[in-house]
Amino acid sequence: MFSQSGEDKLKENISNHLLESLINFRGQNLKQLRYIANPAQTRKQLQQTRQAYKTCEYYLGIGNSVEFRKINGPNIPYDAFRGGASQFVEARGLQTLEEMVFQEPFDALSYEKEVRRLDTLLVQIYERGKNLAQIPGASFHQIIWEALKVEIYRIESLGITGFDTPQSGWAIQEIEPALRGMMGIVNIYSGSEYVNKNMADDLGRLMQDAITFARKNKSFDKFDRLHFIREFLHPISEQIHAIQKANGWMYQVRKSGVNPSAKNLWDYLFFDNDFFRYRSSPTLVAAGKTLFHDKKLSPGGVVSCASCHIPEYGFADNKAFSLSIEGKPLRRNTPGLWNIAFQTKFYLDGRALRIEDQFMEVIHNPEEMGSSLDFIVRYVAENPVYINLFKEALGRKPGKYEVLSALEAYVRSLFSFSSEFDRYMRRELPELKPEVVNGFNLFAGKAKCATCHFLPLFNGLLPPFYDETEFEILGTPVKINGVAAAGTDLGRYEKTGVEFHKRAFKTGGIRNAHLNAPYMHNGVFETLEEVLNFYNHGGGIGNGIRTEYQTLPSDSLRLSAKEIQDILSFIQALEDTVTHRTK
Repeated sequence: MFSQSGEDKLKENISNHLLESLINFRGQNLKQLRYIANPAQTRKQLQQTRQAYKTCEYYLGIGNSVEFRKINGPNIPYDAFRGGASQFVEARGLQTLEEMVFQEPFDALSYEKEVRRLDTLLVQIYERGKNLAQIPGASFHQIIWEALKVEIYRIESLGITGFDTPQSGWAIQEIEPALRGMMGIVNIYSGSEYVNKNMADDLGRLMQDAITFARKNKSFDKFDRLHFIREFLHPISEQIHAIQKANGWMYQVRKSGVNPSAKNLWDYLFFDNDFFRYRSSPTLVAAGKTLFHDKKLSPGGVVSCASCHIPEYGFADNKAFSLSIEGKPLRRNTPGLWNIAFQTKFYLDGRALRIEDQFMEVIHNPEEMGSSLDFIVRYVAENPVYINLFKEALGRKPGKYEVLSALEAYVRSLFSFSSEFDRYMRRELPELKPEVVNGFNLFAGKAKCATCHFLPLFNGLLPPFYDETEFEILGTPVKINGVAAAGTDLGRYEKTGVEFHKRAFKTGGIRNAHLNAPYMHNGVFETLEEVLNFYNHGGGIGNGIRTEYQTLPSDSLRLSAKEIQDILSFIQALEDTVTHRTK
């Protein structure tokens, strides 16, 4: 057993290491003011500042998400709208500074103000950090080691994709300081009696190997992300997990969508069932599937859920707009349902916060099902097939709660995470085709797809805590007499009334995407190749469409025809329409 005095010393050493990193980060940040008259020198110093930040990112990123956005959040306004009042957070921090320093003309006064704002925040964090060692022993170690593992998730899903360095392209150079900062913690533990020395030393060697690889491969466009993830980041994550497990340190530092027992980002059980409210059984899924395909849930037996969400089309359909009960086009394209279990907002505009809210709206919508929950319950409660299904599933007769629970269980069972690509990532397959490998590396690198379609689900569920759903403004056109023009659908703005949500839509998933053409909220693109060409030319702005608040890069990605085909090959390798979760 570790002695109390020895543990206190260990905690003090770790706390001091973190505080020294924060002091260095603050000093590098303020040093930018020396060069404020010279944008080129300021850029160089910002890079040094970011590298100092990376050495303590694991610590800064484990706590308050709003505060973290003020340190290194995207340079776009943020609104944590979850119903009720808008929760507006202005863009702040290092990414804002990056945007400013690469703009012409350079606004030195605004830049200085942002540097000083960041400094004020760092002082506050430093003062709080002085109390870190006062956290009780087990909780202290749980927090530190979970912070290390989450940082590996962050490097894999955000860092190497260029998410937080969109202008500079410094992503690969920032791998080393991020790992070095964590190695400092690992070395402190290795020199103690609290963690098995061999396990800690092995972790340090894995991190050093990753650093060596990154040093030799500094090109953002050419960096082999697939190899780096599979051969370096996943082993590091697994070793951290092993140390956590050996010491009983499995702990969810903050409520999130991540299963604290997951070994790496591609663990089949990576997502936390409790967070996503997943409770099911094979019999309840069977009852839900029967309901999903039953047209008698609508008066007159006109439509079922499967009338618009067709399994063969990735649980979407092959129309730009599904048809109403009266045969008229509905307002928006039908999205697919694969991995809907792992969403925090529903509908393309995110207006529903629970999946059962979406069910209720669709059931009662006179254009969609034109039904009511009371009508459905009366029908189900008198049907011998359903009576038996619910008796087997829940041991009771079906009512409102039971019907909604069964439908939810079925759509949440649509879990696509065992494709050819996924099995390779879990070392269940030895190799992938070269075009798939290149396609992924382009997707997560040069093409910048993964800065919106986040690993590992490749949808808008935001890493590394996977507790928020992202919305993007792409400048998606409509076609008027064959000519592209700005759309009139205001998207998320219609729900929130927040100005920068105009024409924002939820980022869709690309798993099984080749099945559910046409694409976008208005079905304007008939093929994935058309979508990629639209992105390649800079979205709405790049294609000559005036687009306020566009979140997609407006300059050309300069992807060749071969590169676009390789990305399509990668997307094809994500096909998995077989897997269903039933427990």
